[in-house]
Amino acid sequence: MASRLRILSVYVEEPKAGRFAWAIGERGSKGAWSEVDRSAELSSTYKEAVADGLLALQRMSEDLEQGPRAEDALGAKGLEANATDGADSAESQAEADLPATPRKPSLFGFGPAR
Repeated sequence: MASRLRILSVYVEEPKAGRFAWAIGERGSKGAWSEVDRSAELSSTYKEAVADGLLALQRMSEDLEQGPRAEDALGAKGLEANATDGADSAESQAEADLPATPRKPSLFGFGPAR
């Protein structure tokens, strides 16, 4: 199935003085942001909270080379059925050929997952 890259953001809040919480927001199709995940516990430093938030964001991706994806409503078969010329058909086939599973593990942010 075809997929689109999700637009996500990690941010940190300080709900209590000296205590920090990470959250992940997602931008919707109309541009509004909504929270999709949040830390269950508060961290004692901003650095720890943002690192934990990035790890949570990392877990949302099956393949960090491609990023977090959301399934499109039509999927790859729907795109091929709606193709009107050879270019559209070739593009649809290229999307269908994308690997469904991670090719290799990858790290970003503050280092390896704990």
